[in-house]
Amino acid sequence: MQRAIIFIALLGFGSYGLAQNDPQYIIVDKDVKKQKEHRVVDNSFVIKFTPTQLLAGEINFGAEFKTGERSSVEVEAGPTITQIGAGRFTTGYQDYFGAYPSSGVGVFTSAAFRYYPADLYPSLNRFYISPKVRYRCYNTMYNFSGDTGTKRGAENQVGFIFNAGLQTWLSDQFAIDYFVGLGIGYSVSTSYQPNYGPMDSQVINKYVYRQTNYIFNIGVKVGIGN
Repeated sequence: MQRAIIFIALLGFGSYGLAQNDPQYIIVDKDVKKQKEHRVVDNSFVIKFTPTQLLAGEINFGAEFKTGERSSVEVEAGPTITQIGAGRFTTGYQDYFGAYPSSGVGVFTSAAFRYYPADLYPSLNRFYISPKVRYRCYNTMYNFSGDTGTKRGAENQVGFIFNAGLQTWLSDQFAIDYFVGLGIGYSVSTSYQPNYGPMDSQVINKYVYRQTNYIFNIGVKVGIGN
């Protein structure tokens, strides 16, 4: 009987020791950070203004119209001002031949197709890709000394641009559209310069310059939708 009591006591002590040596697992329930919810609207059109295009001499107004669950079309139009933008700061400049170029008002227009590929967001919401065709005309007025009058020069540009962007809504009616794109363009520039011949007679020479160029497009649009 005494031996049985000692055996049971030793067995219990050994089981306690083994239990103390067993690894313990603690399960920690971590809070999963909720993803930011984006506002989704069901508007059929957006009227837009692009302030960043003022740097290129454009006063850019546009409108985007929903055409399907994943698609839309966008059109833009407005005036251009020649002496605003890179390479056009020539107001009041007199060259060495006596020509006085001054700013003229031109026009631009564009048309684009937009596709919104994300399954969770219908057209007019979030990420999009957009091929775009654009035409711009910058006009310059050339004033000459003497009786030769005024000539109108112009720079006509045609471009194809592939844009990608993100249109996000701050309210049900107010949107901000960020975009960036690359493209290729073709331009024809017409300018005039006087030339002096015999007896100081003044002849106006016309120059036409053609070139192709790459286009880098980046900016921000603000819009009101319904």
